Amino acid sequence: MRNIYLDYFRFSAFVLMFVYHFVISDHIFFASGSYLQYETFYELIGSFARNLFILTSGFSLYYSRKSFPFSKLKSRFFTLLICSLLISLFSYLLFPQYFIFNGIIHFFTFASVVNFLFLKLPTVYKYLVFAINIVASLFILPEISSPYLIFHILGFSGLKLSTLDFFPFLPWYNLIMLGYFTAPFIDYLNKCIPLKSNFITKIGSKSLKAYMVHPLFLILLFYIFRSAL
Repeated sequence: MRNIYLDYFRFSAFVLMFVYHFVISDHIFFASGSYLQYETFYELIGSFARNLFILTSGFSLYYSRKSFPFSKLKSRFFTLLICSLLISLFSYLLFPQYFIFNGIIHFFTFASVVNFLFLKLPTVYKYLVFAINIVASLFILPEISSPYLIFHILGFSGLKLSTLDFFPFLPWYNLIMLGYFTAPFIDYLNKCIPLKSNFITKIGSKSLKAYMVHPLFLILLFYIFRSAL
């Protein structure tokens, strides 16, 4: 039984993130005052969208726990890898000083491999890993500085980065695990109050593909507009 609630969550996250990225792109390319005037509001939108999108990824992981073959991992990994490389390439060509080298799609690329390993763990070890990651994210990693970028990508502190989008593995992977562990409640809700499919859920079911494509679309769109002026 498909959980329609997940499609609503995905659709909501995508729409909010599209709005946020549109305003940010407008600010970068045209120095629009809209973002600065309502910065707190737009940052709240962006933060809510990011958290919801990654949390929903954890919900989806729960539903794929019984059928996540290695072939599916390879297909997902290489699709995400190609999209993340394209985002890095285009962002580097357009604004090299702020190019995206570890954005949310890069995070999902890395997480897709970790997800495969996570699902192989017995349930008790999954909770143990979750607890360890929470402690590390809150009390250990923020206190350890490293001059090496790879450690910063993992979640350590100590570097000041100039990039438009940055998602260290921790604490963000904690949201995927939180989504995984709370998914049974969403499943119960879906059984008690089932929803019907509609055009929103159809878009929501394809939200990851739309999410992977929309940064490139916005970058090219605003670049063309700026070049035409």
